[in-house]
Amino acid sequence: MIINFLPTRSDQPLSLERKGSLLILNGIEIALEEYVAGDTPAIIDQPVHDGSQWHVTLVLPHGMNAAEETLFPAPITLAGDGIVPLPPYEVPCEEEMV
Repeated sequence: MIINFLPTRSDQPLSLERKGSLLILNGIEIALEEYVAGDTPAIIDQPVHDGSQWHVTLVLPHGMNAAEETLFPAPITLAGDGIVPLPPYEVPCEEEMV
């Protein structure tokens, strides 16, 4: 599975897990083979299966002080199931670190 991201400012971070062709976004299970574009605002466009793997684009929420890797995320290629490592939601401000 290949996941691309569209960074978006939001107060709600994303938790993401994969189980086969099932994605679990913030606790909500989404079966990609049954998904219809627009069913959830977290998935951009229609997921595509090219015969060997899924391609999906997700909204990647971030905080007000997002890291560079969150604002310009690289696609993630998943070979198996489990919790998907995501770029950090936000980084502490220098004032908060004192």
